[in-house]
Amino acid sequence: MKKEYKITRDKFFDSQERKSILKTCEDFSNADKAKGRMKWPIRFTTTALYISFKSAIKAAGLRILANAILDD
Repeated sequence: MKKEYKITRDKFFDSQERKSILKTCEDFSNADKAKGRMKWPIRFTTTALYISFKSAIKAAGLRILANAILDD
């Protein structure tokens, strides 16, 4: 039987982790572009979008929580 998956705060990237992941992907992306390959440029774009999306969801969740607390 599969264990239930729950999203918790420890599954979010902190700002240092986001910067590190994006920097690594960008370095690989630039190296691939220099060699005429597109594997890492695509991964870099996808990773950047994913991290931005997760950050936006986190911010939206915090806004919803703040509004719920203030409305009480």
